[in-house]
Amino acid sequence: MTTAQDTAQDRVMRTEPFDVVVVGGAFSGAATALLLRRRLPDARIAVVEKRERFDRKVGEATVELSAYFLHHVLGLHDYLSREHLPKHGLRFWFTDGPGRRLDEMTEIGPREVPALPAFQLDRAKLDEHLLALAREAGCTVLRPARVESVETGWPSTTVVVREDGKEPRTLEARWLVDGTGREGWLASRLGLRRLLPQHPTAAAWGRWRNINDMDGPLLRGPDPRHPRLGHVAPARRLAERWQSGRSRRTRNAEYRQRYRGFESLPLRHYFCTAV
Repeated sequence: MTTAQDTAQDRVMRTEPFDVVVVGGAFSGAATALLLRRRLPDARIAVVEKRERFDRKVGEATVELSAYFLHHVLGLHDYLSREHLPKHGLRFWFTDGPGRRLDEMTEIGPREVPALPAFQLDRAKLDEHLLALAREAGCTVLRPARVESVETGWPSTTVVVREDGKEPRTLEARWLVDGTGREGWLASRLGLRRLLPQHPTAAAWGRWRNINDMDGPLLRGPDPRHPRLGHVAPARRLAERWQSGRSRRTRNAEYRQRYRGFESLPLRHYFCTAV
């Protein structure tokens, strides 16, 4: 005969100890787990992610501050350069029909490559990559899995997790991290989620048809040697010229020429070595 005391003892025996349990395995959760393992290699960290695969998101463009975090803190510069689009300020692509690849579309953008590169991200791809890095770093990844219950306390918090098609697992951790982003899973559970009417946010997207070809004679003129829109440089061509053999010495010389008025050596040195 099984008593309530026996059941409680079995539950304690099945409890898996962790230092940190992170709920949410997308960017914020995976990055938190990855950085913790890099800083504390012996830490026992579990990541609970409910989705089997991440969905796509719209408008994931980085600014320079977030790009710095991606480059220098997470160390993703090479990966971002290979797998995501460089962002040169505002870039616009125009297509004359379906099925056109991005490199076949007409594009307009700024004339200069920024010293600190930013990127237009494919968030689904980035999230998968970060979660894979966290797993490689030694984190336990439970996916797809959902949190059935949580009992917050000190010095430990108990989290009951069920993976698809498996029995529930009881995780006991000193720290519980909510990495679910806008969902605010833990705040909702604890009744701490509050709306902020003083800061409403919204986004708008538009698509246009029957526009003129930005590379056509109507806008650029009949003579390609003397275009009417000479000050508009498509960023695709800029990138092609940048990658076609211009040496680091040439780029440094350009920066020295541009910023030669600065008297501060450290500032001038920064501009000369930034790219």
